Amino acid sequence: MREKTVKALQAKLGKALGSRGKYGGDVAQKDLLEYQYMFGMEGFESDKNLLMEHLTFEDAISAIRDTLARGVDKTQKVYEVVIPEKKIAVFGVALNDPKEGEGWWVKTVGADNIAALPYEIYVINTKVNHLFARYRIALGWPAVGMGQFMRIVEAPYIIQDTLAHVAGSAGAAKP
Repeated sequence: MREKTVKALQAKLGKALGSRGKYGGDVAQKDLLEYQYMFGMEGFESDKNLLMEHLTFEDAISAIRDTLARGVDKTQKVYEVVIPEKKIAVFGVALNDPKEGEGWWVKTVGADNIAALPYEIYVINTKVNHLFARYRIALGWPAVGMGQFMRIVEAPYIIQDTLAHVAGSAGAAKP
């Protein structure tokens, strides 16, 4: 049923907005959970995905909403989906800092897959996570070559630090 719904939605969007073909790479859906850009890199269940843990789900949501409202580290909320009964939430976060935001590294890897933005943080119960950028960027920009990827080598840690501040980590967050 879901596949039928998705295909119908894709057809409507294609008719309304135009279509340039299939988006993304050629990794089979069943292989995505185990996907790595190259041997030894992070994956979907990497320990590096955890940003922080709060005492309660509500504390996590409140902290994220507060830091985004304050624009910590020049971030901005793009969207928010909270399912309180399941204790799951996803926040789309724009990283607007001209030197450390997504603008500099997107220029390097190319804007062809700009639909892979914004960056997300997600809450499951009390844990606030993100997909570590070596994995997330490789998924969102599947055609990026190793040369391009190496030019943004510092991006994963900058993104992780920024999103940790959004998650509520005191660190050295800049208002």
